[in-house]
Amino acid sequence: MIDLPEQYENMSDNEKSSLITKLDYEMTKEVLNGFTPYYGDKFQGHRDIILKLRKELFPNSVWAIGTKQD
Repeated sequence: MIDLPEQYENMSDNEKSSLITKLDYEMTKEVLNGFTPYYGDKFQGHRDIILKLRKELFPNSVWAIGTKQD
C-alpha cells in the first residue's frame, strides 16, 4: 500500500470523495474504450489511491474491508 502525498492528506473529506470519483471515472472511461486492466498497469496508482482514501473515509465499508490488493 502506498502513502498518500501530503496534498491528499490535507484535503477535506468532500475533496477526497471527489478525487475517488474522478480517478474511478478516468479508469472506467479507458475500459469502455477497450483498455484491459491488470495489476501493475498504468492505473495501478489510481487504484492504490482510491483504496487508501476509501479505507480512510469509509473504514467499515466493504470497499475498505472487502478489498485486498496486498
